[in-house]
Amino acid sequence: MNNLQRFFFIMISLCLSSAFAMASPPPVPEQAPAPRDVMVSEGQVKLSQGLLNYSAEVGALALNTADPDEPIATLSYVAYFKSVKKTAKPENRPITFIYNGGPGSSSVWLHMGGLGPKRVVTSTPDKPVLPPYPVIDNAYSLLDVSDLVFIDAPGTGFGQFISNAANVQERQAQKRQKENDTYSINGDAHAFAQFITQFLSRHQRWNAPRYLLGESYGTTRTVALANRLKVQHNVDVNGIILLSQYLSQDIDIDRPESNPGIDQPYYLALPTYAAIAHYYQQPAKVAENLDHLLTEVEQFSLGPYAQALAQGNLLPDSQKAELAEQLARYTGIPAREWVKADLRVSGPLFVKKLLTEQGDTVSRADGRYRGASLDKMAARSDYDPVMTIGSGFISAYRDYLARALNVNTVQDYVSDSNAIYYWNMTPENRSFNLLPTLSETMKMNPRMKVMVLGGIYDLATPYFVAQYHLNHLSLPEKLRANLQFHRYESGHLPYLDEKSLQQLHQDLSGFIAE
Repeated sequence: MNNLQRFFFIMISLCLSSAFAMASPPPVPEQAPAPRDVMVSEGQVKLSQGLLNYSAEVGALALNTADPDEPIATLSYVAYFKSVKKTAKPENRPITFIYNGGPGSSSVWLHMGGLGPKRVVTSTPDKPVLPPYPVIDNAYSLLDVSDLVFIDAPGTGFGQFISNAANVQERQAQKRQKENDTYSINGDAHAFAQFITQFLSRHQRWNAPRYLLGESYGTTRTVALANRLKVQHNVDVNGIILLSQYLSQDIDIDRPESNPGIDQPYYLALPTYAAIAHYYQQPAKVAENLDHLLTEVEQFSLGPYAQALAQGNLLPDSQKAELAEQLARYTGIPAREWVKADLRVSGPLFVKKLLTEQGDTVSRADGRYRGASLDKMAARSDYDPVMTIGSGFISAYRDYLARALNVNTVQDYVSDSNAIYYWNMTPENRSFNLLPTLSETMKMNPRMKVMVLGGIYDLATPYFVAQYHLNHLSLPEKLRANLQFHRYESGHLPYLDEKSLQQLHQDLSGFIAE
């Protein structure tokens, strides 16, 4: 078995359909000796403050049960280490563990979108891009303030669930069982905690400042992971970064009708409806200044709108009609539609209705993206136009792996697995809510800082929900100073456009540099 096979499968006997080619990796400059079964290469990126030299490491770590000879799965990763002078102490440099959400997504989006040393130039709302997709120096890479480890979730990237059973049926059954054990909030947090503790040991970084950065479901993972690291591994983290947070299943504008009597999803999503309508001037702009508009809508949401919804069927028709007119003014959805919907319009209905006269649907993840409706008569949105950027990321990343990181393989890189269809989102048959877990971890680790980031055009995880959560955390006043929130004129992936990426970098680097 050659080195690259061992690199992906950690010396585990697996049947591979393809062979890999690699040269013997050179030592990582000014770092601890590189562990076996990794590929190391050198790189350079031009940042605003000048050139930065780094080493890149591509590898995989095996997750084990109590028996090290019975691994559960391999998790693939790409790590970047800033090259430093001999007089410096690289073991004390901050290290940030980064992952996307899904659940069931690899880390390619954050890796190649805005935080790694290179980024792919992909489609923006007003400028579609086709191959070849440029991969350029990322002037806003987080590598200037922290070493970076991009972790592919179980079942994604080049990682695999593992079975050493003798026949195909037994192997499939064992892999399915290991997937079931991992595809849950607790199982996933356990897998990532094991990865991080292994990584800290293999790279002699136990005394480094540590940060966790997750996006979307990755924020759910981050809160569960920070708590597990603290409680079960006695590992503190300096800070956690929640990008497009998703911490409470009850406040979900995708399916609020499944939880009647819980009206928070509707009034907390309204500012995002208003931002998207303002972007398309639907109807005519109700305010020239977007910030002023959002402030006005936020106050209306928590005031008259929330109070009206709380009355349920007791709300007088005259008041309902008056509120419908105001909601139409903010959102561009006609008042008659608001009355018909009992003042409750879900996210999928909004993105379908907003541009229905033009035959278009807008994106749930980033309302600035639009596309032709697949079915003009459908009652709800039938696809998300922003998802069309995916091919650009994957094509550019596979090319980057081969050309820059020397990973030459025909093995498929799984950007998104089917984990979301099997994921246990309801531990103990209850909707998940990680807010008490976040409060608990902050109390047990009172020096830990928390940064929450959101895009105003994001209906998948509306920014006002995040603000609402922060304002309702059960924390003593002295710990509230450890919280900060930033919003961007962008969507679920704020790094897609350069202006938001620049602001994102400024906020992240400032958070870590503190």
